[in-house]
Amino acid sequence: VDLGDMGATSLAFKQIRHPRIGKQVEPRFFDGRTLSEAEKKDPRLALAAMITAHPYFAETAVNRIWGCFFARGIVDPVDDFRWSNPPADPELLDALARELREHGHDLRRLMRQIVQSRTYQLSSAPNETNKDDRIHYSHCLPRPLDAEVLLDAVSSATGVPEIFTTAENGKMPPGTRAIQLKYPALYESRFLDAFERPGRDVLPERSNKPSVARALHTLVGSTFTDKLSRESGRLDRLIRRGASDGEIIEELYLAALSRFPTPQEVTELRRAITRQPARRQALEQLLWALVSSEEFSSNH
Repeated sequence: VDLGDMGATSLAFKQIRHPRIGKQVEPRFFDGRTLSEAEKKDPRLALAAMITAHPYFAETAVNRIWGCFFARGIVDPVDDFRWSNPPADPELLDALARELREHGHDLRRLMRQIVQSRTYQLSSAPNETNKDDRIHYSHCLPRPLDAEVLLDAVSSATGVPEIFTTAENGKMPPGTRAIQLKYPALYESRFLDAFERPGRDVLPERSNKPSVARALHTLVGSTFTDKLSRESGRLDRLIRRGASDGEIIEELYLAALSRFPTPQEVTELRRAITRQPARRQALEQLLWALVSSEEFSSNH
C-alpha cells in the first residue's frame, strides 16, 4: 500500500507486475482466493475479515493483550503457540477468546474486562501460599515500565519536560511527551537508546531485562542528572519557595510515588539531609533515589 501524502479516505495501491512475464499480478489471499471488484477498493478490509475469521486469531490476540497487563501471557512467550508450550490456564484462554469473537473483536471491551477483574487488582505483595507462583496469577508480578512511559514519569516527577530534537534540529513543541511521538526513531534520545525505543509501526517486541547501559544511564545519564538540578524544576521551585525539609520530602514522594512517605521514612530522611554538608545536594540525591527506585520504575 502506498499511502504517500494522501488523506485518510484516499488510498492508492501499487500495481505489481510479474518480473518475468510483465503481466499485472492480481492480489490473492493465503488460500489462493482472488479479490472481488468491491474488495479491490480497499483490500485491507477483506484481509482483516480473513485474518479475524481464523480460529486461532482470537486466542493469539487475547494472549498478547493479557501479556501486556500481566507481564506474561497465558501462553508465554506470547507468540509461542505450540503443543509443547501449553497455556497456563486453558479454560481462561478459551473463555476470553470466545468473548472476543462474540463481541466483534472489540479490544477495548477486552481490556476493560481485564482491568476490572479481581485477578488484575491483586496486590503485588505475596503471602506464604503464593510467594513461589510465577504462572497462575495468584498475585501481581511487578513489571518494568516501558521506555517512553518511564521517560515521561521522570519528566513529571522532576518537573522538567523532555525536549525532543531530530537529527536535522527540528524540535517538537514544549511539553510533548515521549508516548506521543509517532515515530520515536526520528528523535535523538540517549534514554530511549538505553531503555529501548518503541517501534510504533510494528508490534513492539521489547526486552525489559537489566543491562549495563540502563544502569549507567540511571547512575550518571543526562536524563536523570540534568533534570534533578535544573533551574525552574520541581526541586528548584521548592527550595526557592523556602519549603521545609518535611514539605519537600512529602511533595517529592507524591510526585514520584503517588503516596505519602511513612513517618519512619520522614524521620530517617530528615536525619540524612541534616548530615549532608550541602542541603540542595542532599535533596537532589533524595529525588534521584526516588526516580531510580523499583517502586517508581515498575508497574506494581
